[in-house]
Amino acid sequence: MEKQKSKRVMNLRKLKICIFFLISIVLISAAAADRVYVKGNAASRGVAKGLVGKNHEFSDSFSVEASKSKIALLKAIPGIEIEKVPVFYITAPPFNTCGDGSCQGYENPDSCPEDCGGSIECYPDSQYPWGIQRINGGSGGSGVTVAVLDTGLDTDHPDLSNNVKSCVAFGYAACEDGHGHGTHVSGTVLANGKIRGVAPDASLMAVKVCSDSGSCYDDDVATGIYHAVDNGADIISMSFGGPSLSSVDRL
Repeated sequence: MEKQKSKRVMNLRKLKICIFFLISIVLISAAAADRVYVKGNAASRGVAKGLVGKNHEFSDSFSVEASKSKIALLKAIPGIEIEKVPVFYITAPPFNTCGDGSCQGYENPDSCPEDCGGSIECYPDSQYPWGIQRINGGSGGSGVTVAVLDTGLDTDHPDLSNNVKSCVAFGYAACEDGHGHGTHVSGTVLANGKIRGVAPDASLMAVKVCSDSGSCYDDDVATGIYHAVDNGADIISMSFGGPSLSSVDRL
């Protein structure tokens, strides 16, 4: 009886060790994965997708998260080329609190702390920002749809909610803005409440293609561009920067 108990304990220890190593392998594989474009003819791409799956599909390529071993496997398929997916960034954090209660002292966002050192939320004290009538040029954007490809949108924001045509996400579960930059840009364009944007009568197509930390994968951005064009956007706003365009963007 004692031997059987001891054997069970040993087996449980071995099982725990095996589970630990399996989890470690999965975590290491996930950490080592790169997002890449897989390019080639239709037949080759079909074989590749069957092996590794896909994130987004384009006219002559698709994107996927792939470990080094999977990339090696893809490269072994005749006619397949691999291109790393570039990443764009929103470098300046959004202003949450700025200076004192009078909103003085807008420091350079590259040199100031994330909240600008203030303790009170900062809002402009005028509904119409300086020069807005001249910017409008006699039109508030009626009939125009602006697609903002960014970190998403606070869909309940009182200055934006009435202008939202749609809010979708590519690469993320929902379009809600956990960063703030996408909501800020959308407000600059078409806020229509107590604060007015440049074109307060325009319609907003919010497209989340950037993470809540401000990074934006090129394949999510490219998919967002296609979505905006296919759904009637007249203007596309993309307020982020990074490396040169990928071959997918150049198409």
